[in-house]
Amino acid sequence: MVIITLHLMYVVFARQATCPRGIASDARTWWDILARCPVARTYTVELNWKTYVEIDMETLHTDFVHPDSIGAQPVELVQTSDNWVSVRHTSDTSPALAPPDRHSGFPAREGLAPELRDTTYFSIVLPGFFVIAAPDVTWWINKSPISPTRTRVDVGYCFPPETVERDDFDTVVQMYIRRLDQVIGEDDRITEVQQKGITFHRPRLYSEPEWMVHRLDSWILDRMADGPDDEIGE
Repeated sequence: MVIITLHLMYVVFARQATCPRGIASDARTWWDILARCPVARTYTVELNWKTYVEIDMETLHTDFVHPDSIGAQPVELVQTSDNWVSVRHTSDTSPALAPPDRHSGFPAREGLAPELRDTTYFSIVLPGFFVIAAPDVTWWINKSPISPTRTRVDVGYCFPPETVERDDFDTVVQMYIRRLDQVIGEDDRITEVQQKGITFHRPRLYSEPEWMVHRLDSWILDRMADGPDDEIGE
């Protein structure tokens, strides 16, 4: 089965599986996949892919791992359908830039609804495609397992066409690249450390800021279960 939606192609090899059809209607108003991606790279990290997916959607580590690059970033759950999850962050400055630079970035993309001009969505198309849609930029991080302890990571930073055509694009974009590289690098390092920790220590209970991690892990367990009697739920 092949489904193309929002210019993303989903190829499903399982006989019984669902693609995130609902994402086309749920996300059409804010997810600008038509943007240009002048920055894209691929590398590997020494960890299980699920460890990285977990850290994408929890705020427990933010104050400790990203005190200078992100800082406080409260989020709220977005109601979604099918196989994707999302949280929303509201701010009048760009969350894609470091705190000192947040008033110096690009404007919101043309045609964006007024109620979305201060909203950023952090979403995962399950199991491992993480995309962040801010008013001024969209960036994505995809995790693909190579082995139980090694993962391929693909990242890209995307901007609306009118932004790329600005005379100051080559200069201003450096602030975005510098900050996004920093945050992703910090997550790379902390997840590799976490992978080592869970290898030698028994996992504990979820903490309150990890409510989305519990939801993600339940989704994975549900799909590993033998039948309806083994479903975990949210």
